[in-house]
Amino acid sequence: MIKRLSGLGTLAVLIGLTVLITGCPLSSSGGNFTSTGQKLFNYYCADCHGVSGQGNGYNAAYLDFEPRNLTDSDEVILGDLTNEQLFLAISRDLKNPSEDAPSLVSFMPTFRDTLAEAERWAIISYIRTLHPNKAPEITLTKEMKKKRPRFPRIRTVDIDPEFMSNAENIANGKELFEDTYGCLACHSVGGEGGNIGPPLDRAGFMSNADWLYRWVKNPQGLAPHTKMPSLGLSDEDAMAVVAYLKTLQSPTTVAAIPKEQEAEGEGS
Repeated sequence: MIKRLSGLGTLAVLIGLTVLITGCPLSSSGGNFTSTGQKLFNYYCADCHGVSGQGNGYNAAYLDFEPRNLTDSDEVILGDLTNEQLFLAISRDLKNPSEDAPSLVSFMPTFRDTLAEAERWAIISYIRTLHPNKAPEITLTKEMKKKRPRFPRIRTVDIDPEFMSNAENIANGKELFEDTYGCLACHSVGGEGGNIGPPLDRAGFMSNADWLYRWVKNPQGLAPHTKMPSLGLSDEDAMAVVAYLKTLQSPTTVAAIPKEQEAEGEGS
């Protein structure tokens, strides 16, 4: 009996964890829809924006920029934007952003290829509760797609040694990694960058190119509940990023350093 109860308890915990990560069943009623958005926000967004939305998440201390304060406590920014503009901000194409998307974000990832359309609208519904605004209430509609994007698992990867060793491709991969896709918001290299994902100083030692390519192209294909979003990299961009990551072969890993601590070290 004890073993049976223990097994049921474990099952309950696993079910609860899955619901927390993937979002509660979406409901058209405003309260439940917004509550789902809050759970998704806490899982995917609070590390930078903070649970209260004030831009004070634990990862903010490691960044060169300040995550957006979603409460509009200092100045009205979000309150003047439409719901559609906020939706575009979290659903944008990182390499070719829409001109209609507000210039509120720099290194924030996109969730276009990770969360369902309805889930992204649920997050916006919750964010709207954090600041004064005159935007219409957001509710679940039949038109909103409720299934998350699914991409086929990558079975084979053709790694071209010449491409991987080409200096131009490596430089391009570094630029894509640091600037276009904003990977340093979550990962660090040489102590510079975020502290959500693991440091990547030894990525070239620890992982082969085949696995790295699968991961940057479709992280959910390898780990369905990972926090790392699918960023929509093209095949060529993904391979260039892998070429750069394979050059990261430091003998030791340098933990991400909070900016305040880094400034104190420079001043001493």
